[in-house]
Amino acid sequence: MDVRNCPRCGNIFLFHGFRLCESCRGIEDKEYEIVKAFLQANPGTTVEIVADKTGVSRQQILYFIRSGRLSEEIKYFSELPLYCERCEKPITQGKLCKECQNELTQSFLKTQAKLREDRKQEEKIDRKGARVHFLDKSRDVDKK
Repeated sequence: MDVRNCPRCGNIFLFHGFRLCESCRGIEDKEYEIVKAFLQANPGTTVEIVADKTGVSRQQILYFIRSGRLSEEIKYFSELPLYCERCEKPITQGKLCKECQNELTQSFLKTQAKLREDRKQEEKIDRKGARVHFLDKSRDVDKK
C-alpha cells in the first residue's frame, strides 16, 4: 500500500498512479477544461492572459503544457511559453527539445557501452589471476 501526501492540498491519500488526491484531481481536470475552452475561444493569447482571465495559475497552465495535456491547444498561444532547460530553445512540451533529448540519449548509450566494455576487461584480468594450481605429488616423489 503506497500512501502519499497530495502536493496540492497536503492531505494523505492512497497512491494509484496519479500525483494528486481524488478531490484535487477533480479540481485540476476542471481547470484544464477551463483553460482549453479559453484557448479555443481566444487564439493568439499568452499564458499570462490565460491565467489572468481564467483564474488558473501560470504554473498550472505550464504544467498542462509540459505534461502534454495541451499539446493540441499549443497552436493557440501567440508565443511558445516553454523553453528547453538545456539550450533554451522554444519547445511545445516536456523539459528538453528533441535535439537535446537525442544528444543526451546518445551520450548515455555511449557511457553505458563503455562501462560494459570496462567490466569485460576487468573480468578478463580477474580470470588470468584466478588460475587453479594443483600440487603434483608424483613429481616430488621422482625427485627423491
